Amino acid sequence: MTVEELEAHVRGMMPDTRILPMERLRQDLSLGCVDGRNPGCVAGAPGGNAGLLVLLLASLEEVKGQPLSSEDVRTLFGQYRRHFGTFYLHSDQPALLALGRALHGAPHRGGDSGRPPGAEALEGLIRNPPEALRPHLLELVSIPAHVGCGHLRLLLSEPGAYRARPELATGVIRAFFQALWEGDEAMLFDVLPGDHREEAVVQVHADAPELLVACPHYGAMELFVHHPDAVAWMQERQARFAADEGWVLPAQVPRLLAVQERLGALQLQATLERLAPGLPVFDLHLPAPAGIEGDALGPGLRITLSGVVPMAPIFDRFRSRPAGASPDLPGELPLELDALEFMARWNAAGPRVNPLLDVRREDEFAAGHLEGALLVDVTAPDFRERIQALSLDPEAPVYLYCRTGNRSGQAARMLRELGIGKAVNVGGLDDLVTAGGTLAHDS
Repeated sequence: MTVEELEAHVRGMMPDTRILPMERLRQDLSLGCVDGRNPGCVAGAPGGNAGLLVLLLASLEEVKGQPLSSEDVRTLFGQYRRHFGTFYLHSDQPALLALGRALHGAPHRGGDSGRPPGAEALEGLIRNPPEALRPHLLELVSIPAHVGCGHLRLLLSEPGAYRARPELATGVIRAFFQALWEGDEAMLFDVLPGDHREEAVVQVHADAPELLVACPHYGAMELFVHHPDAVAWMQERQARFAADEGWVLPAQVPRLLAVQERLGALQLQATLERLAPGLPVFDLHLPAPAGIEGDALGPGLRITLSGVVPMAPIFDRFRSRPAGASPDLPGELPLELDALEFMARWNAAGPRVNPLLDVRREDEFAAGHLEGALLVDVTAPDFRERIQALSLDPEAPVYLYCRTGNRSGQAARMLRELGIGKAVNVGGLDDLVTAGGTLAHDS
């Protein structure tokens, strides 16, 4: 696929594409999977809501330094459901048929000793099974061969590559089906067809971080669609949710968010390397509309071809570095640092020899910024020219922040594309001030 072909496809679906407030993700807009078979108008995240919840659980285990029990996972699922609203999980017809064969082979556990039913009958059965069959079905639904979501199946079958215990995915899948069988209408279960052939990976960005572009699968074209802004927004709220429910202390929220970002990038990379090898990767930037919620997108858009999967500079947002290495020392730097780690190093560094860039708008900067920061608005049309005019040392660290870390993440990647290899996103202003940064205002 070429940029021109993707642009023609996107322009063709403009009348059916909507922009919605990001806050809708909390209650009535589901997070779908990146799977290209999904025809719904959803935000794309690896594994949808289930993938993000498993990511939170794995991150909690790392921050707390101990595994969660199966009861912990069930409790967290219930709290998560009440806090975030709708919860999406999908399967597919081949996985259902495999489940049906397993069920057919165990009539003594409540299965049917006759001929295995087809996919449509199995979908009806799994949505509302008889009480006697439910215990056995709970064992079957989390077996990798019976999981139709590729991301969740890989989490179960290759836990080492995903840095997440398979028991976490198993617990989430089983809790979902138990809630579905209890009649919880917020549980959204989807069965996708079997055959599919995605043509590209598309990362959909919204220019305004508080808005979400809901981009559907459209026509005959299938794409892996990922919404990094929506994922980052959800990761931030998941970290706050964990603190509100007492799973971590408020002071641990920045670390939990940083772990989610690192593990999330690793897990996205692992899934695309296995499900989308060799596919082109595009970044699609859709402008925020001038109208109100739900307005169809305008004609302006920007598409760039970023490379081909696998491509660690795009998806592995946290780059490994030697133990004890400092962001102010030579050597490879991660693309991101969490606020606590950055401020500890920044405040201990003495004289400010490394630039600190605030990439928000001018009005945001005037309302309050980190002391010593230089304003370079990443949304300005001449952002690249402004960066080049600074004559930054390509071998020296450059730190960037914004309101939430979304825009500064994009800006850091752009700087690295320009050859500034030590550009580092250090997150959002509020977290930096909480971590010890000094807030300044224009006089």
